[in-house]
Amino acid sequence: MVNYLDLGKICFKNWLKYGQFAHDPNEYIVLHDRRLLVQIISKVACTSIKATIGKAIGINYQLPSGLDIHRNPKWHNLYGDQIKPYSNYKLICFVRNPLARLVSCYKQKVVFDPKNSEFDSYYFKHYPFSIKANESFSEFLNQVININDFAADRHFKSQYHSIFKNREPDFIGKLENIKEDWEYIAERYDFPKRLLRLNPNNNAKHLPDQWQAYYSDHDFDKAIKRFQIDINEFDYKQALIAK
Repeated sequence: MVNYLDLGKICFKNWLKYGQFAHDPNEYIVLHDRRLLVQIISKVACTSIKATIGKAIGINYQLPSGLDIHRNPKWHNLYGDQIKPYSNYKLICFVRNPLARLVSCYKQKVVFDPKNSEFDSYYFKHYPFSIKANESFSEFLNQVININDFAADRHFKSQYHSIFKNREPDFIGKLENIKEDWEYIAERYDFPKRLLRLNPNNNAKHLPDQWQAYYSDHDFDKAIKRFQIDINEFDYKQALIAK
């Protein structure tokens, strides 16, 4: 069941505030001294990227997970059309194989362990779409494929929709090439060359490690269709053939 009233209110509120009619407007951090915008794409090493940038500009985090780096008030965050005044700043972001990214979202946000101290409650508890804790991956996928990107949560929204909604980026790195791509960015913008590795794997022991294991042939085809634009635009066709 979908709570369309709540969804409409949230999207309309974000349109008034950020100029983007969406459940989760696009998020950026602004680094004025480097004339740089960094778009935050969830489930694409965003905690590590923020922690590493934070280390360079005096924004700290606490171990073990570093999740508090996202909530630090020292960030200059912008959302949606708020980046328009900074058209002369460079814009960078990172992407990931969309099918692997969806599995990562499922393992961290849907398979809910009440003993996990990282979260006070189940992540999707108040989401307008009724995604249930500990439902099967196939059930989760069947819900995701029917949620339009404007209504999608940031953890499974199409990356292409997020990235090109407000502005074309100057650089798009890949999680699969994170070492080389981050070193390029670090040298160019004076960040630590070694990307901090946070968010250790705290997933349930019974879950498979490889993302391919979550997809039946039928579900694989459905996911390909849902994220076709990510696959085409970010060149992930070859990676998916190996499935």
